[in-house]
Amino acid sequence: MSAALIGVGLDLTRRTCRAERQAAELFANASHELRTPLAVIGAEAALLDREEAEPRQVGRHIEHQVHRMGILVDGILQLSKVDAQPPHPEFAAMDLRETVYDALATVEPLAAERGVELTVGLDRQMPVTSDARMTHTVLLNVLANAVRHARTQVTLTGCGGTTVLVANDGEPLGQEQLEHLFDRFWSDSDGGCGIGMALAEEYANALGAKLELYNEGRHVVARFSLPYQESRTAPM
Repeated sequence: MSAALIGVGLDLTRRTCRAERQAAELFANASHELRTPLAVIGAEAALLDREEAEPRQVGRHIEHQVHRMGILVDGILQLSKVDAQPPHPEFAAMDLRETVYDALATVEPLAAERGVELTVGLDRQMPVTSDARMTHTVLLNVLANAVRHARTQVTLTGCGGTTVLVANDGEPLGQEQLEHLFDRFWSDSDGGCGIGMALAEEYANALGAKLELYNEGRHVVARFSLPYQESRTAPM
């Protein structure tokens, strides 16, 4: 057997082992994260069975945990797809404004529930070349993260036609948060498990875009920049 074939075989073996490790880690972490909402649902159901809680309140708590599990499962499934096969964006001309407003419509109920005001100021035109689905996922996860950490307000603005800034008035990011914001399943003090932002970074990288979070004055800012103009059809 030639040295070239041996090298190819070793490379395939390494990639297979790496994929198996990633799958095992994903399964272990997912199981851990799902235990908490399942435990809460079980406890609430037990209270209801013993008639020690008001049914409507229990129903709201269970509904919240089911929604949380849905988000977790969706994020886990998308991450597993990324691990199985690197994402391949389908680039096409699109209006970034439309994608932003679609993502906003999805997070509006969460913002209303938490008493967070959403303020929007976008450029008149934001033509870009990107993958609409991946771009929507990035913006949705960034907005949901901002709403979850905001005290009272999330402000969304456009910059240069290809950049979206999402600022929230929550607590400034600490050094540990800055270092681990995009780590999978990293838990912060607010109980976030890092799935959404990890997936957002994966998709941003696949798009050739830049996603960063930083403190600016009294706000925490997420900056999502797409480098492609309308005339571009694929990353260089």
